[in-house]
Amino acid sequence: MLLIIISSGSGCDEETRYGPRADIYNLSLSFLDTSGNDLVKGLEYGWRGLSDGTEQSDWYWWPADTTIAVNGGIVSPKLYTLRIKTSTVSVKFLHPLPTSLGGTPKMNLLTDIATQGYYWLNFGAYSEMKHGFPDSIVFALACPYVFGDDKVHEIATWWRRGPCGYNRDAICYRIEVDGKEFPVEKLDTGSNPLTVTNFATIILDR
Repeated sequence: MLLIIISSGSGCDEETRYGPRADIYNLSLSFLDTSGNDLVKGLEYGWRGLSDGTEQSDWYWWPADTTIAVNGGIVSPKLYTLRIKTSTVSVKFLHPLPTSLGGTPKMNLLTDIATQGYYWLNFGAYSEMKHGFPDSIVFALACPYVFGDDKVHEIATWWRRGPCGYNRDAICYRIEVDGKEFPVEKLDTGSNPLTVTNFATIILDR
């Protein structure tokens, strides 16, 4: 009898013929005040127009309490600043906005129609596997609409590597905002097929 053994390898080689593999850090945050009011709702966000151009005039902006037939868009870059403050390895943001919009790291505003108006912010970063894996990343976010001030607020996150794939989606297991810890959960989006992991509800003293 001939026994054939096929080895598929680890699936997590650092390099491929198409380029380096990466660890992906995707974070979604809801912000509420102490009374449970949604602090993201009403934040101006936009969606790209049908034009092939890249100038700002091709974008359309509206507040997040507007009834539209999309599940969110890109937060207006004039309303926030976002950067990576510290990390143990080189980490970069996914999908910076075009230079016509300032090249700001993209931050999404998302909503699930099934939950009837539950809004959250989302942004992502990555690091090439060949540089190693950062146990923690500290993001620095200023957004007066959400926080009620002009200060830069620290979002400290701790991660572990996810399962092997072409890239690996890292798993966030701890989140602190300005030194206060909040539980990490998976968002139940009802009938919406969107899966939202690495999610936390941040309660601000407002």
